[in-house]
Amino acid sequence: MREESKRLTGSGAFRYVTSRCRCDERILETILEIERCDCVDELQRVLMSVGRMVGFDYACYQDFHLKAGKVVAGRTLSNFPASWWPCYHEAGYLDVDPVVRHALSSLAPLTWCDGLFVTREQRALRADHLAHGLWSGVSFPAHNRHGDVACVSFVFGSPEHDDGGIRNDMLSRGALVANLTLEAMRKSRPKGAGQEVPCLTARELEILAWVAEGKSSWDISRIVSLSEHGVLHHIRSVMKKFDVPTRRQAVLMASRLGML
Repeated sequence: MREESKRLTGSGAFRYVTSRCRCDERILETILEIERCDCVDELQRVLMSVGRMVGFDYACYQDFHLKAGKVVAGRTLSNFPASWWPCYHEAGYLDVDPVVRHALSSLAPLTWCDGLFVTREQRALRADHLAHGLWSGVSFPAHNRHGDVACVSFVFGSPEHDDGGIRNDMLSRGALVANLTLEAMRKSRPKGAGQEVPCLTARELEILAWVAEGKSSWDISRIVSLSEHGVLHHIRSVMKKFDVPTRRQAVLMASRLGML
């Protein structure tokens, strides 16, 4: 398609560009429907529609958090093959999944490739990807001010569908989809549900544990080999995620939620 568009001239080129603009408008309109979804089923339908419209076979939303330094799965929306998730959970792939590890610490899009899967466990994950028809894709992390972490992935089902590259407009669209879906999922939580567990980084958990031991910011800076300013930055981040005004309240909430 890209090579054909280069050869078009005159009225042919105009029709191609006009058609492309209309297609882009429809995609954006569908993406913005995510904000208006009032139930999870509707949200899943729209997310899968977006995936198909941008040329992928599958789409997946996952959210997760760290609890006592361990990744804990939250909610998932997906049209992956039905056999995939039992395989994923039984093998414990959540703990080694490079996409999940990336999403916990970065907002940059991540393109799937063989080089991403380094360890023996990750190579086994990659082999099971291929065995279940999850060929290649791109993942878009999303974080919010409440400490929630999520990732939206769009995946090709076969090498024939993968043209070897991700268009620049897809990168911006994917980030928008991920952020809108994370917010929509947050709003869809049933009223009266248990308190959500903020997602703390490994460093934040480490520093909070020392706060719980009664250590000062200066003491902690010496223990973890970080400047006192850096320690204070992490403590403020933890307080913001728990939405509390003091470090002691953050410790109490973390203890109550089983994070320490």
